[in-house]
Amino acid sequence: MTSSSSMSSTSSGGSSSGGSGSPAREKLGDHVGAVKDDLHQLKTDFSGLAHAGVDTAKEQVQKVKDAAENGTHKAEEWHSALVKNVKQHPTAAVLASVAVGIMIGRMLGGR
Repeated sequence: MTSSSSMSSTSSGGSSSGGSGSPAREKLGDHVGAVKDDLHQLKTDFSGLAHAGVDTAKEQVQKVKDAAENGTHKAEEWHSALVKNVKQHPTAAVLASVAVGIMIGRMLGGR
């Protein structure tokens, strides 16, 4: 019976010292808790940054779409004005095209 008594006292002695906790264990537990809190805060911060980044990207995409639509609208207006001008003044349009062609040819070195 002495061997069983010594085993129970050893196991209870080991668990009782762990239950009350040594100063080193308590300090380690405090550090682990602080690290967990820091990790949770980092997760929260990064989540907020990610959401802000997504919102900013969506805004930029919308700005690009708006600019593309505006550019398309302007190009259509210019095209309509050009077609109207050519229909009203076909000879002047042909002569202007020939003049531009000659100037480009001379700039590129053709004789």
